[in-house]
Amino acid sequence: MITAATRQPKASASGTLRCRILNRFSDLEALAPQWERLWSRDPGKEIFQHFGWVRAWMRAFGKDHGLFTPVVYDGEDVVAILPLVECRQELRFIGYSASDYNALLCGPEFAAEALALALDTLFGGGPRHWKNVVLENVREDAGLSQAVAKLPVRWRRLIQMSRPTPCPTLILGEAKEQLLAGILSKDKVKKTCKTILRLGDLGFRHLDSAAEIRAHLPRFAEQHISRCVLDGRQSQFLRGDYTSFCEYLTENLDPARQIRFSLLEISGKPVAYHFGFEVDGRYLYYKPVFDIDLWDYSPGQVLLFKIFESFRESDIREFDLGQGGEPYKSRYSNACRENLTFTVYPPGIAGQVMRACGAAATTARGWGRVTIDRHPNLQALGNRIEAAAARWRRRSLTERGAESSVYALPDAVEPGVDLGLRPIALRALAQHAAHEPGFLTAAELHSIRHCLKKGDTVYADRECRCVVLASRTAVAETAAGPVDLGGTGLVFTVLHEAAGNRPALIQAMTEIAARLGMAGWLVSSRAEPGLKSPIVSGQGGGAR
Repeated sequence: MITAATRQPKASASGTLRCRILNRFSDLEALAPQWERLWSRDPGKEIFQHFGWVRAWMRAFGKDHGLFTPVVYDGEDVVAILPLVECRQELRFIGYSASDYNALLCGPEFAAEALALALDTLFGGGPRHWKNVVLENVREDAGLSQAVAKLPVRWRRLIQMSRPTPCPTLILGEAKEQLLAGILSKDKVKKTCKTILRLGDLGFRHLDSAAEIRAHLPRFAEQHISRCVLDGRQSQFLRGDYTSFCEYLTENLDPARQIRFSLLEISGKPVAYHFGFEVDGRYLYYKPVFDIDLWDYSPGQVLLFKIFESFRESDIREFDLGQGGEPYKSRYSNACRENLTFTVYPPGIAGQVMRACGAAATTARGWGRVTIDRHPNLQALGNRIEAAAARWRRRSLTERGAESSVYALPDAVEPGVDLGLRPIALRALAQHAAHEPGFLTAAELHSIRHCLKKGDTVYADRECRCVVLASRTAVAETAAGPVDLGGTGLVFTVLHEAAGNRPALIQAMTEIAARLGMAGWLVSSRAEPGLKSPIVSGQGGGAR
């Protein structure tokens, strides 16, 4: 809630402030020394306001955004910069797509007055192509949040504050050794680290050269893409300009002091990374990734524990887990800030109406969240619906349909098209899913992961046009229930198939079974005229 101003804005030293809107990045670069001076004086400064970050972001994404940055002067001195760009009829912070925290660069003595002047200049400059200003991801304890609260009433009535976002953090302070010892001495931590040692020699290090970081970025991006697919979201690295942005960061920030690019290796093979930052003794946990083929060995957790160990020999005072309230963060945090988002609407009746509509929508969302939180039955119902939907999606792995049957594959391979089916890793399937919509869903990939954990094998051709799951078992799972095969065989389930490839696919599965010296079976919900009659009915589960 925006509160009333508690005191009048402080007058400037010269008695008058003036504001200029910069539309060319070259003009902003000319102010880099003044920018860095304002940034360095901020006791709560974040890496996202460092000019190196801004330069890297504009170089990667600036072509899609118009610069629209108010700069406030007191005489000839720059006293405030509100770094904004135009994006789809809104003004947003430079770096909004990659920043956890955004801010107004300004000392506290000018913040409220400079912000009001910047808004007056933005909205009073004649015709404009944008509708409002979105000041997102602003820390509740930042100078900008305090400046908003002290704005004149004419502006406060045009500002809508969105629902806060949690930002968990671990304050180490004087209890640093005790807190780190408590985390690292947990039985689960010891067990996880001991388990992964079965795979080989464990190595951990921080990369402190730009060249070495850039050499590892392609694998880092690959692991991030695969991990995001299993989360059901899209990785930023699917855009080439985001990879370029990370490369530009290594050029514009200090890799040895400001960037924290950490690597976990097993026998020299990278299995987990973390791309983070450090400023004034605050370590920001920004982008952790790991090899999803080692999911059950928890390489990401081991990497995090190694990072905690490294704090013992450093001057880190705070471990910031970044924006978002993911459950795992609560295990490592002892404090939680909130990020706020302020939407500033244009002066006049239209702006007040838009602000009122935005407030109503925010209230409705908040009421719905509170209602769910207060009624466990609603939460349970939602969980049951979600679980049922997940089960239905997973049924694709056993051929959806009530009439699935088990077919015997041929005893011998006939000459024909060689699909070249070879074993394929989970990360390769995830990579293909990321670039091929409709290939495999996140739920299906998780089901495949569980099958691989049990010892099953996934085969695919080079282009992943045909993908099959092979299980060594004496019981075939069908949609109607388990079927006893009378002996261990190789049971195939088709996960993905290109049109017209069925005959060649059946031959490929037959070849795999023959190569392994096993009887081959196919679970299918469709008629298979090229095979023997189904030996088992999916409805009854009995042999014919």
